[in-house]
Amino acid sequence: MFEALVQIREEANENKLKKTFKLSNWLHNVPLQISNKNKNSKEILSLMILAAKHEGFLKWVEEVSTRHDDIKEWLAENDDISNI
Repeated sequence: MFEALVQIREEANENKLKKTFKLSNWLHNVPLQISNKNKNSKEILSLMILAAKHEGFLKWVEEVSTRHDDIKEWLAENDDISNI
């Protein structure tokens, strides 16, 4: 999966597809984070949400959070995310 997302990222960059590039850039690290036995799911989710803010699509994550309790819970516990 990591390699596929890196390829998508490269093609998106070549074709100047900014949203696709940002999304694949954001997602390509997920498999590596999951395989890191030193991180639990909440830590991985935290990294993903912070990266989403950095990439400029935190709004998408917040919209999805209304359907996923784990994301909604993280956002509620970290309501100072605007300061990050």
